[in-house]
Parts: sequence; structure tokens; C-alpha cells
Amino acid sequence: MTSVDRAGAVVGLITLWEDKNALEASERIVAESRAEAVRMIGGDKTVETFEQVVGEIGNPPPAEGCLVRFVSFQMDPARVDENVTFFNGEVLPAIKGSPAFRAVRHLIDRASGRGLTAIIVSDDDALRAAEVGFEGAPREG
Repeated sequence: MTSVDRAGAVVGLITLWEDKNALEASERIVAESRAEAVRMIGGDKTVETFEQVVGEIGNPPPAEGCLVRFVSFQMDPARVDENVTFFNGEVLPAIKGSPAFRAVRHLIDRASGRGLTAIIVSDDDALRAAEVGFEGAPREG
């Protein structure tokens, strides 16, 4: 999945891998491509690795032109499973309740407690409605 914030001059790319070995093998292959992209377009790059703990694709699925909202959070690593349970029971239903819902990915680094959630919707109104689901979401441990 690739997303672009034209106003902020930020490009985001999410890739999914079967397991850690496949991820590590891909790193060797794509490192040169990343470096070349930075040389061509300038700027900086940041690469982070998370475990996808929740992934839902809507019907219809995401398509070109959809909007993506990234929500970063930090929690006590000991509370990751509690967060996932809360997300599945409270946050996910609120996000999926939007008629413009397209997808959501809830990503966490279990060691650090750092996380990122990507909410994909078809329009601005749905993006604002999806934010409602995060009002009660835990932000810190």
C-alpha cells in the first residue's frame, strides 16, 4: 500500500511479509531501490517494522484516490494484548461502521509498545467519522 501526503511532501509505503525471514530477505533486495529513490527524489527515509495485529479489508476494498489516516501511539509493551482486545472490541466496530470504510491495519512493535494504525476510507466525511473510534483508544501505557 502506498500513500502520499502532497501538502506535507511525505510518501508512505506499507509492505506485508509472511514471516520475519521473508522480511529480512526482502531488506537485502530493496535496500538499493530505496537508496536510489532517495537519490532521485531527495528527502529522507525512515524504515520501521511492526507486527500487524489487526487487518480488515472492506467491501469495496481500497482503491486509488482513497484517503489514509495514520494514527501513531505508544503504550506499555506489557499492555499490547490488552490494546489489541480493546481495538477489536471497541475501535474496529466504530471504524467499520462507516459506509465509506475501505480497510484498517493496526500495527504494533511488541518490544517497544510503539504502534501505528492506518485507516483507509473513500472520502473526507468518512475520515472524520473514523476518528470517533479513536476517542477512547489507549495512547500510552
